Amino acid sequence: IKPTVSPTSSMSDVVQTEEWMEAKDYDVIKKNNLKIVKHIEKGTDKNLCTRGLESMMPALKDKQNHERQMAMKFVIQEQKRQRKKGIYDPTRIAELYRQANLECKFDAAERAELD
Repeated sequence: IKPTVSPTSSMSDVVQTEEWMEAKDYDVIKKNNLKIVKHIEKGTDKNLCTRGLESMMPALKDKQNHERQMAMKFVIQEQKRQRKKGIYDPTRIAELYRQANLECKFDAAERAELD
């Protein structure tokens, strides 16, 4: 059996209402996610899954922002260096960016192992 997704134009209003999420559904999900984050931050439940909630957790969000800023800083510095020397080496820029993101890659691999 091959799953298919029907275009909304072929759905009745009733089916669309039953199948598609509304703003109130997103609000419920967001509130539940915030509850999970609060429990984790308090340490009251270590068995809760945080997958996808990292951006809602201040400590992890700060770490992600710092790593992103450092990667951008390395790339911009390398671009300036290359411009000053009159060269253009996108491979070198890509390599610096890859190196700057190694920790993120390892973190993601560790999370994937837990899944």
